[in-house]
This record gives sequence, structure tokens and C-alpha cells, in this order.
Amino acid sequence: MSKLLVVKGHPLTAEYSLSLKGLDAFVKSYKSAHPEDEIEELDVFSADIPTLNTELVSGHVCR
Repeated sequence: MSKLLVVKGHPLTAEYSLSLKGLDAFVKSYKSAHPEDEIEELDVFSADIPTLNTELVSGHVCR
């Protein structure tokens, strides 16, 4: 069994984005060809990811 990480980096939904429609088609095809694999999706516009700043990039703990 393999793992696949799918990173969505688009603010729109697949309804309005050809890129996301293509990504969704790829994931659907991949699932069909590899049903035993684990697929994790990360939507960077929905995830609580901190904004990069000098403190974060330099390795200091952000609070």
C-alpha cells in the first residue's frame, strides 16, 4: 500500500476552476487504479497554516 498526498492550492472550488477539475479527475482515476492506497488531501486555503514571516523562517517559535 502506498500513500498519496494531494495538495490543493487554489482559492476556488472545482465548480469554477479547471485546474481543480483536472485534479479531481486525477484523484478519481488514481483511486480507481489503486484502491488499496491511502490518499490524503491538504487544502491550503482551508487548513490552519501560519503565514510565513521572518520569525517563522528563522526557526523561532511563533506565538
